[in-house]
Amino acid sequence: MAHLYLIRYGLMAQVGKFSADSADLERGTTVVIRSHRGTELGEVLASLPSSSSEEEGAVPARVLRIAGPDDLEQARLAESARPSRFEICQRLFQDGVWPMELIDVEPLLDDRRTVLHYLGPHRLDVTGLLSAFRATYDLDVMLEPVGRDVPDEEEAETDEGGCGSCGTEGGGCGSSGGGCGTGGGSSHGGCSDCGVKKLISGSRRSAVR
Repeated sequence: MAHLYLIRYGLMAQVGKFSADSADLERGTTVVIRSHRGTELGEVLASLPSSSSEEEGAVPARVLRIAGPDDLEQARLAESARPSRFEICQRLFQDGVWPMELIDVEPLLDDRRTVLHYLGPHRLDVTGLLSAFRATYDLDVMLEPVGRDVPDEEEAETDEGGCGSCGTEGGGCGSSGGGCGTGGGSSHGGCSDCGVKKLISGSRRSAVR
C-alpha cells in the first residue's frame, strides 16, 4: 500500500504530492524523489491521509528512499556545478535567437539532467533548443518558466483599476479580487508579477533594436 506525502523540492521550492512505501517518514526528512523533472532531493512536509479514491498509479511522483551520504554528496556536487552550468547554458542562449531570458539553472541528481528557469513565453516549440544542448554540451535540459505567461501579462496591462502600470483584474491594491497585498494567489496576478513583466518587455525591446 502506498503512503502519500507532501514534499518540497527544487530551487523554486515547489510542493507536490508523492507516494512512498514507508509510512514512517517524518517532517523535515530529506528524501530522494522521482519528480516530473527527474531524480532530486526533497524535504518531507507532511503525511496525507489515505483515501479510497487515491489509486497508487494516480500519483506517478515517487519517494525512492531516505537520502543517504552518497545522495547528499551528489547533491553537493550538483550545487557546486551551478555557476559553470549557468555559464555554458547562457552562452548557448546568447548564440541563438530565443525569446527568453535565462534566470537560473538547477542540476539534478541525474547525470547531466538540468532544469533551466527562464523568463519568456510558456508555450514554445523548444525542440531545436533541447537538441542544441544535447549536441553541444551533452546536457539533458528541461525548461521551467518563471512568472505568468506572456499573453496573460499583455492582457493584464489593459485591465482597469490596477496599481499603476501593473494592473490586476478585479481590483487594485489591497482588494479581495487578487490585487497587490492580497492572498489571492498567483492565478490573480498582482504587483508581484510587475518585475517579471518589465524584464520580459525589456528583453523584447532589446531584441527589436
